[in-house]
Amino acid sequence: MTVNLPRSIAAYFEADRHGGPDAVAAAFTPDGVVKDEGKTHQGRDATRAWKAGTTQKYTYTMEPFAVATDEGQTQVTVQSQKTLHPQFLTRMIRSEWWFSRGTCKDPPQASRG
Repeated sequence: MTVNLPRSIAAYFEADRHGGPDAVAAAFTPDGVVKDEGKTHQGRDATRAWKAGTTQKYTYTMEPFAVATDEGQTQVTVQSQKTLHPQFLTRMIRSEWWFSRGTCKDPPQASRG
């Protein structure tokens, strides 16, 4: 199922799928915030370190399947498959991701030449 995500949020999920920590950090604004596992990571350096850490702990896939926007926040519900390292336990989870206005940046427009 394909959902219509705002460009800036779609850029984050694309970076998460195909890029590394640098690509994920670049999808955020300079002062963007990630809250995960009870910790807050603010700014691109902190976001880069967060992504590098999760990549070492987990192998996962995320597929957005629902999106809703309310008062400047966008909720994206994803279906995930996560493998925990080093136990190699795999589980399917459904999680919600909240994006506040100004957290992710819009990618540059593709030039049409």
